[in-house]
Amino acid sequence: IWMSPVLVYPDAPFYTEHPEAIFKTEDGRLTDCLDVTHPTAKAFIAQMLRDKAEDGFTYFKFDFNFVQANGRTTYDPTKTRLQAKRDTFALYREVLGEDAFIMLNACCLDRATFGYADASRMGTDSSTVSWNEDACTIPRAIYEICGRTVANGIVFTVDPDVTYLTTRKDMTEQRRQVWHSYVGLYGGTVAISDPIEERLGLLDQLRIVQPSEAPQATSVYSCTDKANSRFGFVDREAGSECGVYVISDLFGLPPRNVQ
Repeated sequence: IWMSPVLVYPDAPFYTEHPEAIFKTEDGRLTDCLDVTHPTAKAFIAQMLRDKAEDGFTYFKFDFNFVQANGRTTYDPTKTRLQAKRDTFALYREVLGEDAFIMLNACCLDRATFGYADASRMGTDSSTVSWNEDACTIPRAIYEICGRTVANGIVFTVDPDVTYLTTRKDMTEQRRQVWHSYVGLYGGTVAISDPIEERLGLLDQLRIVQPSEAPQATSVYSCTDKANSRFGFVDREAGSECGVYVISDLFGLPPRNVQ
C-alpha cells in the first residue's frame, strides 16, 4: 500500500478536530503536515498503520515524508528535524513489526531512514518526458541515483523508480532499453502493475529485470556529468573478477569503455 502518514488534508476530520496536532509555521498558520512530536499525531499515525496491517497489507511504501520540526512551533521544541524524522520512522517499524517491508521515498541518502527502511527511493521520478535539466526525467534519474548505489544491499535496497515494458510518450526505444537494463542491475524485488494477461508478449522484458542470478551492483564513475556519458556497474562479489557493465550512450555522444 502506498501511503503518506504525515500529510493530512485540510478538510479531513482530524485536521479540524485536532488543530493542536498540526504543524504550524512561525506566524501561526496551519500547514498540511502533522506535528509528529505531538502525542495525538503519533497515536493517529500508529492507529492508521495498525488498521492497514490488519487489512492484510505487508508491503508499505511511505511517500512525501515531509516531517517538520523547527524547535519553536512544534509540540516538543527540543526535537530537531532529524530526531523527529527518526522518531517517526521508528514508530512505523514499531507498529508494523520486523516482518513488514517498509519502503521510504527519501530521494537521497537520508540518515533518518537508516535502520528503519528495507528499501528507499534514491532519486527523482523516471518520467518519460524529453530531456530538461529541471524536469523529472530518466537521464536525471540516472544522474542522481548512480552516486547513491553505494547503499544498495548494505544500508537498504536502493529503489531506482519505475521502469517501462514499452515506450511511452516521447521515450525512444534506446532510452527505454538503457533505463530498463539499469534498473535490472539493482537486483531485489520486482513488482508489476500492468495487467499481465494482456501483456504476455512483454514477459521477456520483465525477465530482464529478474535474471536467474542477479548480484546487486555498485556504480563506477557515478555523477561524472549530467549527460551520463561515462558510467557503469561492477559486481560486488569480493575477490572475484569484477565485470563492468558499460551502458551505451543516450544522447548522441560517443560511447566510452570503462575498464
